Amino acid sequence: MRTIAGAVSLVLLVTLAGCADSPRNLGNQAVARADYAAAETYYTSAAQQGDAGGMTGLGYVAQKRGQMDAAIRWYTLAARYGEPTAILNLTKLGKPVPHPDLQGKQVVCESQRYGSFSETVCK
Repeated sequence: MRTIAGAVSLVLLVTLAGCADSPRNLGNQAVARADYAAAETYYTSAAQQGDAGGMTGLGYVAQKRGQMDAAIRWYTLAARYGEPTAILNLTKLGKPVPHPDLQGKQVVCESQRYGSFSETVCK
């Protein structure tokens, strides 16, 4: 019994340690330092890896820079994947919240439509 509990604890620790260095978490740390250029780099990496939270982060960075059209595009895309912070941000901005029609689908190709990504749409 102790061996299984120890193995589960080890797996949990390794998993949590890996999360700390995820692009989204590194973006969050950059935002905490008000380093929006670094945050954008990390959030872009997260979004390209299929992380809707990274898209929300890109929306936040755009919003902090006063680029509201870009912020709304990113929040809207993330909301389509069901990302709760993006939904909240759209609501706070008085913008329509889309139906989460992309929830559970692969994010990477769709995210390429916005920001500095190419216009390629993957199918």
